[in-house]
Amino acid sequence: MIVFFVISYMNKYLNILLSTIILSGCIPMTSNTPPNPKKIPYELEAHGDIRVDNYYWMRDDSRSDQELISYFESENEYFKKWRDEHIDYQSEIFNELKKMIPSEEETLRVKDGSYFYYSRIKADQQYSTYFRNNANEEVLLDANNEAIGREFYSVAGLNISPDENLLIYGEDFTGRREYTLRIKDLHKNKLLDDEIVKVSPNAIWSSDSKYIVYAKKDEETLIQNQIYVHEIGTDQSEDKLIYKEDDNEFNIWLSESRTKKYIYIYIEKTDSSEVWLLDKANPLGNLELVLKRSENHLYSIEDGGDYFYALSNYDDAKNFKVMLRKRWFSKYQ
Repeated sequence: MIVFFVISYMNKYLNILLSTIILSGCIPMTSNTPPNPKKIPYELEAHGDIRVDNYYWMRDDSRSDQELISYFESENEYFKKWRDEHIDYQSEIFNELKKMIPSEEETLRVKDGSYFYYSRIKADQQYSTYFRNNANEEVLLDANNEAIGREFYSVAGLNISPDENLLIYGEDFTGRREYTLRIKDLHKNKLLDDEIVKVSPNAIWSSDSKYIVYAKKDEETLIQNQIYVHEIGTDQSEDKLIYKEDDNEFNIWLSESRTKKYIYIYIEKTDSSEVWLLDKANPLGNLELVLKRSENHLYSIEDGGDYFYALSNYDDAKNFKVMLRKRWFSKYQ
């Protein structure tokens, strides 16, 4: 299994950097006078300390104060005039920064199974192209082609099946991080009919490459709170729900053990966590609970073969500690 990460260089980042450089004072000031807001001292008291805020009057949660609106409009007008006066500098600096972008960049090649996996992006591209190589380079996915004609596009969670024949990946077309999972037959270079919508992009394969396990999001909160198993070649409506989290303070995410034997189901909030195991060889089987959640206890685990290693803040271990255990799991029906 190999997971890719998108590397993308966009002109908008250069524009942001450009504005920062210009506004930092590297270009001479002009006669354009900036607005000067009035000061009205306002005392704020907290923890026995008094702080004076001269601009507290500018807070307007209703967004309806006409005096404030007029002031912000004058700020915008000031910036527009200043920007227009220095348009030549902007173009010069923009072009200079653009020259610093390498004509092509490639990620480190990672060996997994029979192939080396990597991605590559060119200076004039918005997205990466993903490859694998076993004597001959093979294109897995060109995100630039997939993005054509779309106002927004993001790809994530690229994952190769254990038999090395299938690629699963997630696509987001709205920016809401509601991904659609697609499966590509790499030998035939075509998409399967499987389409799994409104989910997390990070799906994990079963050992036999016949199933995938994925996290589904709540349609209102977008919190990941359900785990499903999908059989390749079937409709999403037939997927089996194997876990549902009812406490909306917790979020669910998936990862795979380094031994490739287990799928970890992490259920977490800021100060508490819980981990369940699913055997990759039996994705429709029972889950196993590692350790029940409790307040102020965070932990994660890793399969070491005969033992499991746990990183935990148990017993007031503020900087965490490593614990070694055999098996201390319970079944989830």
